[in-house]
Amino acid sequence: PEGVTEISDYAFELCSSLDGELTIPEGVTRIGEYAFSSCASLTGELKIPESVTHIEDNAFMGCSGFTDELRIPSNVTDIGYYAFDGCSGFTGDLVIPENVANIYAYAFSGCNGLSGLQFVSPATNVGYYAFSYCSDLSNVEIAEGMTRIPQGMFYCCNNLSSIEIPAGLMHIDAYA
Repeated sequence: PEGVTEISDYAFELCSSLDGELTIPEGVTRIGEYAFSSCASLTGELKIPESVTHIEDNAFMGCSGFTDELRIPSNVTDIGYYAFDGCSGFTGDLVIPENVANIYAYAFSGCNGLSGLQFVSPATNVGYYAFSYCSDLSNVEIAEGMTRIPQGMFYCCNNLSSIEIPAGLMHIDAYA
């Protein structure tokens, strides 16, 4: 509804009967911790408006029914720990917009349907195992200016066949 600016922590966690597409209203700037965690009956497209700047820890963890591409709005700066962990239904390429500074650990772990990943600009902080267990991920473009591939970033991404690594990359950590 009009006027909503935040979806609070735990707002709809474990609401397993919520079904259908989820459209977050324009004007919401923060999606709280565990806000929709384990709402596995949500299906179809997840629509997140441009007004959102923070997607907190575990916000959509275990929402395995989403399909279609996951679109991260251009104003998002932070994607929390386990934010989309286990959201196995997303398909296509995931584009990380230029304003995203922080992608915390396991943020997209287990997003099995993602086939591509593109960083538009270098994220300041990418947590360990951020894209681990994305079994369909096949190609990755890392933006110029990123200096590290953190531990386990692509761990168990068994179909990964192409990674564009920028010239300035200085560290590739264990289990990358």
